Amino acid sequence: MANSELKTIARDGLWTNNVGLVQLLGLCPLLAITSSLVILGIFIALIVTNCAIIGRAEAFASKQPVLPSFIDALTMGIGFTLVLMALGGMREIIGQGTLFANAHLMFGEAARDLGITILADYRGFLIAILPPGAFIGLGLLIALKNVIDGRLHARPRQLEEPEAAPASQPA
Repeated sequence: MANSELKTIARDGLWTNNVGLVQLLGLCPLLAITSSLVILGIFIALIVTNCAIIGRAEAFASKQPVLPSFIDALTMGIGFTLVLMALGGMREIIGQGTLFANAHLMFGEAARDLGITILADYRGFLIAILPPGAFIGLGLLIALKNVIDGRLHARPRQLEEPEAAPASQPA
């Protein structure tokens, strides 16, 4: 298998065919547990692994050799994790003005000092940590992905087709 094929598989898992942003699989955990960056916890292993990642890996692996299947499963998992972290971080910052607050609940007392206050004296924006905030945040992430994709697809055309010089108008 050529390196370019492996790169395409990796790009699909991380960006082009991302489980959270494109396939919209695993919406339950994506929206329910991303109210902060730390509460992602055990729900990821229980729900997402069974639904989105293993289902996708099985469908891909049934038709592909081991190495491409491994790359696909790894990048699909990483891609989904990045979306979970982005949405959780965004909701925590907007909703509470913090990042990694209550990390000690997941990692033990040694992680108590990991919390970062990004916005001091911030009273919070409650809708960001409620379910509607999850839908709004996911919509914003999908919109951002679409804007980036649009610009990436427009760039090669701009390089291939230089703009024609405007015709001069007779005086």
